[in-house]
Amino acid sequence: APVDVDRRRLLIGGAATAAVTVGAVCGFKPTAKQAAADQGAVYPPGAGSAARFRAKCTGCQLCVVNCRGNVLRPAGDGADTVHLKFDRGMCEFNCDNCGRVCPTGAIVPMALPDKRRCRIGLAEYIPPLCVAVADGTDCGACAEHCPTGALRMEPDSRGIRIPKLTSELCIGCGSCEYACPVRPERAIVVRPVPIQVRSTDPEEYFRTHAKPAEPAPAGDDGWLI
Repeated sequence: APVDVDRRRLLIGGAATAAVTVGAVCGFKPTAKQAAADQGAVYPPGAGSAARFRAKCTGCQLCVVNCRGNVLRPAGDGADTVHLKFDRGMCEFNCDNCGRVCPTGAIVPMALPDKRRCRIGLAEYIPPLCVAVADGTDCGACAEHCPTGALRMEPDSRGIRIPKLTSELCIGCGSCEYACPVRPERAIVVRPVPIQVRSTDPEEYFRTHAKPAEPAPAGDDGWLI
């Protein structure tokens, strides 16, 4: 059932406040043991690392039932605790429910702007499976649904627009994988990351990588047209 978020915040009290400081930048500093652990699956934003999340998650599934994107799953499918599966949903860009309802601190609560920069995975583009590459069919579903601009459509040597991935902007939300029409294996999938870190700011990236405007062509009389 839906959770009274304000009451939940009161119950976890000081622990949540301390966690916010750590999770605000989504740049966890794990121990050597945590860093070396098998990352296994993709975990919720604020999990930090597989080892940290497994140690704190009790499997209460409050995050699962309050997930707006229908992407959180209980243990199963090869994962021994709550994890993300992108076959039926994605981690909603404007949702931070999981961090707000977690009673144990396994999912560190973050302000929404910070959650939007928390990298929980990295997309991997597989060109041979892409309909644009294999069939020359215009698609672009992955780029259309990417909330950070990590995916853009650019022409290849044949003039066919195919996806181009900018990894530093990817947060692993799974919007691209969920939207990809290719079956049974999708042409773009999200892989786990060992440690959740803060992604590059899209506004700053596109500001510094903007292409200079081309000068307007001049007419025969020298006036710009």
